[in-house]
Amino acid sequence: MGQLSSYFDHKVAVTDQYGNVHEGLLDDIGDGTISVQKRISGGTFTAHLPTDSITAVEVRVREKVKTKQSAAQYTVAQEPKPDDAQSGAQ
Repeated sequence: MGQLSSYFDHKVAVTDQYGNVHEGLLDDIGDGTISVQKRISGGTFTAHLPTDSITAVEVRVREKVKTKQSAAQYTVAQEPKPDDAQSGAQ
């Protein structure tokens, strides 16, 4: 549970011993409970779940991924060299 405290205000999915999945924002960890804030119509609801009844916790984190340039994009981006034998007029 120690590493989990660095994910406050991140989306989490907490599974309890009965198989219920509580999805929402990680709100608090302490005194034997994990608090998950859920959105409901008209506002929010905070579920305080006892840590001894929790079987799994998933943290949903977004990371920016660098895209690789495809071979087609790479060849279009290159200019032909004047001394290249294939680029000259035939």
